[in-house]
Amino acid sequence: GLSDNIDMLGFLDGENKFQVLKSSKILLCTEIFHSGGLTPAEAMGCKLPVVAYSTPPIRKHYPKGMVWVDLRDSSMYAKTVIKLLEDSVFYTNAKNESWEVAQEYDWNKRGKNILEGVAV
Repeated sequence: GLSDNIDMLGFLDGENKFQVLKSSKILLCTEIFHSGGLTPAEAMGCKLPVVAYSTPPIRKHYPKGMVWVDLRDSSMYAKTVIKLLEDSVFYTNAKNESWEVAQEYDWNKRGKNILEGVAV
């Protein structure tokens, strides 16, 4: 019963992608296999809370900054999304944590760390 509330936009890139992210409230990261893509980081950079299934690969890439749900627990996933939409404190905390993580992906900061021999 959600088809009237969800738009399947397909592949987006560049300005179109960021327009959609900036106009969104939450990123739903429903993948159960993570190949190292930057979609969660891009959403975090747009100050979006990210809801994701807790799998070892995605937790390795993003050890913090996401709202985690047990793998394949679709009921809890839905409840978590609803809580984010209804609980302004929970939403703000998740948004702020995601923004903090996004700062770690800043290219200038990463480049400086590499030049100084700091692990990134």
